[in-house]
Amino acid sequence: SNNYVSPEQQNINNTRTNDAGYNLDNTKKGWLKLAENKTWNNFANNIALPTITAAATEGSFKLGGAILKSFYGDIEYAIQSAANEAKIITGKGSGPVYGTNVHTAFKEQINLLQKQGLSVSPEVSYLDGIRVNYGTPGSVRADVVVGDIDNPSAIFDLKTGKAKLTPAEITKYKANLPKSVKTIKEIKPK
Repeated sequence: SNNYVSPEQQNINNTRTNDAGYNLDNTKKGWLKLAENKTWNNFANNIALPTITAAATEGSFKLGGAILKSFYGDIEYAIQSAANEAKIITGKGSGPVYGTNVHTAFKEQINLLQKQGLSVSPEVSYLDGIRVNYGTPGSVRADVVVGDIDNPSAIFDLKTGKAKLTPAEITKYKANLPKSVKTIKEIKPK
């Protein structure tokens, strides 16, 4: 039959489809729909995120929180997908060189999400609450920041292998990130 697709080619097609932010039936994934929705992004960045973040800080997470939780869920899902893809791109391995290679592939995946309109930025450095140049002595570098690069709402730290986000790292992040950051989270490729 002319419609036969070998299992190997189907696997390639499926990977290519998933890489582009589409489901296997060629419908857009939820996070991509949100990323492309400029009205939603304007609402989320200018009204929902600041309001809900303030409400969450005060402990009064009401109905609007469900909207934000869904939005953050999609962002976290996209970031997790980028980490998973970075692991696939890098292949198997262990140790510091492997970790560096996964981080490089992860940065490229986050750049793709950013180009698709998701409000994320890779490898941003901060010192005393202010964005600084990459590698500034004493600074912290977040693998992913969510929201405005100068006032992010969350950061994600990519860890590979058995590495974990330590209390000392969290303390250093808190001392150097902008006060707008309410979430510091570890992300691991699956």
